Order: sequence, then C-alpha cells, then structure tokens
Amino acid sequence: MYSATAGEAGQTWALTTGSMSQSKLVPLTDDAAATESSGTPLAGWSAGAAFDFHVGTDPATPSTAPDHSVGIGAGGVVVGPTLVRDNSGHLWAGWFDGSFDAKQGYYAVQIVPSVGPKLKAPGSGGKTLANNQPLESVALAARTGGGVYLAYCVPCKTVQCTHVALWKVGSARAKVVPGSATGHASHVAIAAGPSGHLSIAWHDSGSNKIKEVRTNGAVSAFGKLRTISVPPSTIVFDGLELQGSTGPLDLVALTLQNKSGAQATYWAAQIKP
Repeated sequence: MYSATAGEAGQTWALTTGSMSQSKLVPLTDDAAATESSGTPLAGWSAGAAFDFHVGTDPATPSTAPDHSVGIGAGGVVVGPTLVRDNSGHLWAGWFDGSFDAKQGYYAVQIVPSVGPKLKAPGSGGKTLANNQPLESVALAARTGGGVYLAYCVPCKTVQCTHVALWKVGSARAKVVPGSATGHASHVAIAAGPSGHLSIAWHDSGSNKIKEVRTNGAVSAFGKLRTISVPPSTIVFDGLELQGSTGPLDLVALTLQNKSGAQATYWAAQIKP
C-alpha cells in the first residue's frame, strides 16, 4: 500500500517515499484510507477473514513496522471496508461480513487509539437471510457534533433490501429511512453535513433513479424524499458516493448507457439544502 499527496485543487499528485503496509497482498479493491487528527495517514484493507490496517508511512518498502489485524472468525470475509475519524479523533472501520452463517451482516469497530469490540448493525444479516452485501464501500460516516452512523440494507429471506436503515453505532435500534421500502434499493451511500445532519442516498433499480433523504441536525427526524434522475437509458449503475461537508450534497456514480459505443462514465450531480 502506498500514499500520495496533492495540493488543495488535486491537480497534481506526488508519490510519498516508502509504504503503508508490510503485507504484499493488499487487494486492488476492498481497501480504504483516512487520516488521524495530526494528519498521519491510515490505510485498511480486506485480508479475507480479517480487516488489516497500517498507521503511518514507513520509509522502507515493504514497511518494517507491522500491520494490525482485526479478525472476524472462520468462514468470514471482509467486504467493502470504510474508514472514518470521529470528532474525538478516534478512527473507526466499517465493513460487511460476507460469510454464509449467523455472522453475516454489517459491522463497525473502533481501531484507533485501540481496537474495540465488533458491533453488528441490527437486522443487517444472518444465515437464513438474503445476501445483502453493499456492492461498494459500506456507508459509514462520522457526524459533526458526535456519533458514527452506518446506513445499510435490511434483508429478509427472499429480498436483499426490504428497506434502508440508519444506525447510530452502538444503539440497540436503527431507524427506517423513508421511501426506501420498495424492495429495490441498493448502492447505499451516506455523507455528513456541516450542521450535524446526515444525507442518505441509494439507487432504486425499480425506477432506475437515485433517492435521497436528509436528516435534521440532531438526526432525530428526516426531511423530504428527493428523486434524482440518472443519465438517460442507464443500464448499469455502480459505486454511488456522497460528499456534503460544505453544505451542498455532491453525488458521484459510475454509469453505462444503453447506446452504441457507450463506455462506463463517471456521472455527477449536486443537491442544495
């Protein structure tokens, strides 16, 4: 694993000398990155039945400093990991456990300054339930003002996503996201806003549109359901991501249109508060 730096505009990048992993088996996908409050970079990745991570850049390649590991048990597999830093400076990881037993589901765990318990999101999966893996990085966000939140699909035996849930990590219950109970939600994404609110979005394959809901600043209520059209004749929708730290919500997705010579293209839209 390597890192690079850029100016604020991100127009030019420079590879940092050294590496961010001792492992030589970091996957091309199922990896994530964040920074500590000091600016020290942190990288994490799926190591099969474990989530491995490395803090800081080592001048040697591979790193002489060891990686850290959070095991998830035999038969498990870490899918779509995400890293976030909460307002106390702690680093959290979230992932989907793609095992086919009772462990299957969505998890969050504090990893810095120390590794805490693995917390499973309520109703997020199980042995007899449909496989509802995220198809992208899990939707984990650190709220301005406190709390780490996870948005995910809740499955039943026959449907991968009966509805989208919003869970404050550590709480006993999760909230049902309005408008998400169509049975066609997927590619769930989340973003934290500057005033404490959260935005949750997903692709509804039944209508082939993006749906988005914004909470209030206390995350105690939801606002209106918004519908965003994707490019005309979209036949493949993948990798929805959100960014809302300055107020307006930016959406980015990878789409493919049903027309001659079409190629997969990144598509963006913005929603104002």
